[in-house]
Amino acid sequence: RRGAHTQLVQLLTDVERAQVTLLDRWSVRFGDARIGRRTNSDPPARTLQNYMGIGVDAKVALDWHTRRQMAPHLFTSQLRNKLRYARYGARQLFQGGAFNSLLE
Repeated sequence: RRGAHTQLVQLLTDVERAQVTLLDRWSVRFGDARIGRRTNSDPPARTLQNYMGIGVDAKVALDWHTRRQMAPHLFTSQLRNKLRYARYGARQLFQGGAFNSLLE
């Protein structure tokens, strides 16, 4: 496993030296278009981030979405959803072989 350790160290070194890039971030305000202006009852501005995942995060998000469509009654608690998502994501990362593929 020494080779895997060396590859992990190289990966972490590459991450540390990587160039920082700006995110595609938008601030969005919603209002009633029929009124044509904002009112006190409008929700506050929201910040949206444009992000495209192509790795394990995308697989976890797609699997999560599919499970939620099949059994929506199991996904009613925001806190429980976050905990399940984190557990499922960690499981996919470490047991699903995604971590090993990062080292190859």
